[in-house]
Amino acid sequence: MKKYTILPILLLALLLCLCTFTSALADNTDPEKPYATDKAAITKILITPFGTDVTGLSFTFTFTKESLDGKTTSNDKDKMPAIGPIVINTTTATKKLVSSTDEDIWYFQSANFIDENLVNDFLAVTNPLIGGVGVYKYSVTETGYGLGIGGTRTLIQSSAKYDFIVYVLENTVSHEPEIKYIGVTKTIKDNPLDATEELPTGKLNPTPGEDPEAPGDFSEMSFKNKYHKTNSGTNPENQSDWKLYISKKVTGVGAEQTEYFYFKVTITVPSMCNANPLGYKGYVLEDQSGTLTKLTNLGSNYINSGDTAGTNPDVYFAFKSGTELIFKLKHNQYLVFTELPVGTKYTVAEVAAPTRSFSQYLARASVIYNGGEAQLTQASDESENLALPNTDVPQKYLYVGEVKSCAEFTNHRTVFPVTGIKINDLPFLGLIAIAILAFAAYITLKLHRRRLYN
Repeated sequence: MKKYTILPILLLALLLCLCTFTSALADNTDPEKPYATDKAAITKILITPFGTDVTGLSFTFTFTKESLDGKTTSNDKDKMPAIGPIVINTTTATKKLVSSTDEDIWYFQSANFIDENLVNDFLAVTNPLIGGVGVYKYSVTETGYGLGIGGTRTLIQSSAKYDFIVYVLENTVSHEPEIKYIGVTKTIKDNPLDATEELPTGKLNPTPGEDPEAPGDFSEMSFKNKYHKTNSGTNPENQSDWKLYISKKVTGVGAEQTEYFYFKVTITVPSMCNANPLGYKGYVLEDQSGTLTKLTNLGSNYINSGDTAGTNPDVYFAFKSGTELIFKLKHNQYLVFTELPVGTKYTVAEVAAPTRSFSQYLARASVIYNGGEAQLTQASDESENLALPNTDVPQKYLYVGEVKSCAEFTNHRTVFPVTGIKINDLPFLGLIAIAILAFAAYITLKLHRRRLYN
């Protein structure tokens, strides 16, 4: 008799447990409780130097079966539905870009991967309880990636790991099983060696954001990577290999196109790149009758006369990251870089020569970033040196992109004699004038004496 009376009691106890379990999970304001959702997505956070093209990257995420109702036997895991793998492609995924001073932060989100087919797989699981009712635990990791396009590419893969728990419960109205809650916990950091990175506490919301333009409206199950590129041009005489150049033109009536003008330049490589300790090659080319020719001796371009480069055919200036270098350029000369990392920023200024003044020239510059629209600036008058960045050309235009960037300087002569005679030639012309006057005086004197004798 006791055998028949205890069965209803057990069923009632089971029902009360399920109701209590459902009630306990229902409050999403408690960070220790899973979210009431039947949708989930993955977010890829990609940190790159400013202006890096992220087209064509892909990331693969794998779900590993861990336990069913806390049981970890192969038999129990075999009952669990397979999830994924999930692939995020940067070309097609929902995305958002946030730019800071020197970095771009990209957010890419997968579609909801708990689709109708996966839901049916959960509900079809044979379990001791009603239908597929149970607690399904998976771990999620990033297991592969495909690099994008252009240059020499480097990606630092995320080491993050998540527990992903699906709660299938009985609907209290229809009494049918349904995915009621999803609990997500981050268990390993993106970079375990980064002491500044902290694991988030409590459960995370895996629900895909519906408005990618809204701040933070992405799934909180995210994997963070760093990605950077180095331009891989090799031939400075091939303009398609140019990634940054600084040029000099000297114009105007009486312009001294054989004279050298002084420049100081600093390049700063992105912090996530390992800067080359030997520096980055800056070649000097000269337009010689319409042909750009790489100079094989930079003796005239160095500041110190003894600091010559010899005749090495691969001669260049070595620019070290963060270190200013001063050099000289004359009319139709170019300082050319081919192998700088994308996102390298630079500053450039034309400065006064220590031995002579070019105060008769007005300095102008045209700046282009990554093949875009030219930004124009000029000195306020002939006495002012021109430095970049300035109010006309802010720092955001002084970066290295994946196509040509440049700062083209022009010094236009605005002050010259009415005759067009160079001021530097006046002493010699003065001597010629004195000689002519002396000769004229001699002829006049001779003519005067002749008249006296006649």
